[in-house]
Amino acid sequence: MRATSILSGTARTPLIRFVGKRSVPKSIDHSPRVHPASPTGSLPDSFATYRAKAQQHGPLGRSSFNSTVGGTAGAALGPVKPQAGEFFDRAELPSRFGRLPGLRPRLTPLRLAARACSHKRPLGRNIRFSQNV
Repeated sequence: MRATSILSGTARTPLIRFVGKRSVPKSIDHSPRVHPASPTGSLPDSFATYRAKAQQHGPLGRSSFNSTVGGTAGAALGPVKPQAGEFFDRAELPSRFGRLPGLRPRLTPLRLAARACSHKRPLGRNIRFSQNV
């Protein structure tokens, strides 16, 4: 498009046309005003009082942050132990929840067949045949 405009030799004309002459107001009122949808209908005394009352996903005040979250080191909280019936590692689960023995060698031919039928990836040199089948 740029090449065509250069070859045509004409200046670019914008697609938006503004009506009237451009004018900048001589004075603008920047004084703070209450928003029409404000629940209180009044401005706060200062930013500090607003910040003390404001909430965004919880209180914004630093005093409440230091007393609850992050006020003490993690080591001071003590050891973390799972409750009864909760497990942190899969190896700690009873054997009935473990992996089934011999399942992987049986699934490999099925995966190869599914891949060959899908035609998304052709069978190639990246396929390894299992000796355990």
